[in-house]
Amino acid sequence: MVAPQWHGRGLGGRLLSALCDGVGLPRVLLTTQDGPNPARAFYARQGFREVAGGLAYGSTPYLVLARDLS
Repeated sequence: MVAPQWHGRGLGGRLLSALCDGVGLPRVLLTTQDGPNPARAFYARQGFREVAGGLAYGSTPYLVLARDLS
């Protein structure tokens, strides 16, 4: 998570790129809360696609997102 006062400065994208560049795998997966939230749009801009939904942690619904790295 990037603190709200740092949103819009490219920091989240740079952090995510650094993490993905270092894994040495063909694909990465992550989860985010389902429903309308800024994280979903951010991850879509970073090339992630929704691959599964209907997951829940307690009463909070989550999605699984994937991005091919190769």
